[in-house]
Amino acid sequence: MISMCIKLPLLILVILFSVFSGKHAFAQSNSTSDTLSLYRKQIDSLDEKIISLVGMRMCVVEQIGTYKAQHHLPILQQKRFDAILNKNIGLGKTVHLSSDFITELMSAIHKESLRK
Repeated sequence: MISMCIKLPLLILVILFSVFSGKHAFAQSNSTSDTLSLYRKQIDSLDEKIISLVGMRMCVVEQIGTYKAQHHLPILQQKRFDAILNKNIGLGKTVHLSSDFITELMSAIHKESLRK
């Protein structure tokens, strides 16, 4: 994971370029299979961005873990997790994601963070 952290600036530039480049997978097509293919490419691109962002988050988690170890702080701070969860449930509602889904997603990310 350390090598991934070193590549963060380049990764951030790639993500920003792809988001703001104006190239969208919304091009119209006469063929149903072409249209479906474009939607699938868009999903694939979004999935790559999600994974990259979670990877970037894990790099920050490693830095926090190092800081906590150096300062003899507990790894798990339940109040902090609860605050993150509640904030993200609120954000999820703004894009019509259920609180159950956000809870499962953030719990999975948190569980992976604790493995680091």
